[in-house]
Amino acid sequence: MEQKTVIERYRSACAGLPSDIQAAEAEGRREKILSLTVTGGALAGSDSCDVTTVSVRAVGADGRGGFAYTQNLEEEPLAVIRQAADGGTLLDGAQAEKEPQLFAREEAAGIREEADGAEDSTQEERTAASLSSGALPSVADGIRIGAMVEQWALESSECITQASVTTSFYETENWTVNSTGLCRQSVHRWMDVAVSVVLQKDGALYNASWYGSFEDERQLLEQKDELTKSLRRSQAAKAVAVPFTSGVYRVLLSREAVYNILITLWQAFSGCHQQREDSFLCGKMGQKVASGLLSICDAPWA
Repeated sequence: MEQKTVIERYRSACAGLPSDIQAAEAEGRREKILSLTVTGGALAGSDSCDVTTVSVRAVGADGRGGFAYTQNLEEEPLAVIRQAADGGTLLDGAQAEKEPQLFAREEAAGIREEADGAEDSTQEERTAASLSSGALPSVADGIRIGAMVEQWALESSECITQASVTTSFYETENWTVNSTGLCRQSVHRWMDVAVSVVLQKDGALYNASWYGSFEDERQLLEQKDELTKSLRRSQAAKAVAVPFTSGVYRVLLSREAVYNILITLWQAFSGCHQQREDSFLCGKMGQKVASGLLSICDAPWA
């Protein structure tokens, strides 16, 4: 079933709720993934998926409500809404009191400002028309990109004897409709590139890797130098283990070492942990939390 049809079915159901349901909201997420692994310039493995999940929250006439989830797009939207309202997962008393107003607050916040006064079109139709065009690349294009990156890796060092590139292309479509008239839709596309190499140095074999996430192929092309530099740094870091005397040493950490340290703190930086206020960084805005020698900048596409 087409996403436009799914959205319209849930929009209509939310707009015409029966008297025993106070409010309802449906959120849909469609995720399309094409993953291709290239070795030796040829396709060595592939995987793909196209899954849509709809989550519904609703409040019944008694002020109690809950949540329901489905991946069956043929299921009647009103049946899913009723399942949520009947307490698929019951809200506690405090949540139940806030839930009916939650939808109204979103409406009052002006999310549908563009739709006010519209006569012949819905916000969904106007939003959908403004979405960027495009889709997942063809398998042939995916193989071409993987082979190109593999060649970059092999040319970065004579020590690299083998390379493998897995390129994953994503397209996520999110939409939200509710009983206050909200109808919102967005599409996001990006690609992940993971490179694995085997390098030989001083008679020993080592594994090295590189990973990047990009909005499109143009951004990937801009990162060619970063890929080769990273693999060369990995090669330089490989050395036969030698004994040394224990003690205190002044060291300069590589970016890979810093990354491995910071990745253990990912929960502290996670947005959801900030919202739940269970991160040690909560309430520290504007305060010094680390050495002045440390600076961190957010660059999600770098």
